[in-house]
Amino acid sequence: MSIAWRDAMSRALYGPGGFFVAGAGPADHFRTSVHASPAFTSALLRLISEVDSTLGHPPRFDVVDVGAGRGELLRALLGLVRTATAVEGTVG
Repeated sequence: MSIAWRDAMSRALYGPGGFFVAGAGPADHFRTSVHASPAFTSALLRLISEVDSTLGHPPRFDVVDVGAGRGELLRALLGLVRTATAVEGTVG
């Protein structure tokens, strides 16, 4: 049985159980590196720290997540910053 590409795509997107009718939220089908490994967040925090240092530690340094997820990246970054600050504050 052969089926035209247009019809196959239509079924996949709009048919029973199709992508747009399956009821998944916007983040349920979207996966980024932050979901794959905590190492991504750690690497990103190191990069952000380097940029902050290069800029001379300005009084305000904004990090904006424009991803399509639910804010997991910023929550993970904030968690690492809090942990690093807590450890830094107890050393010495």
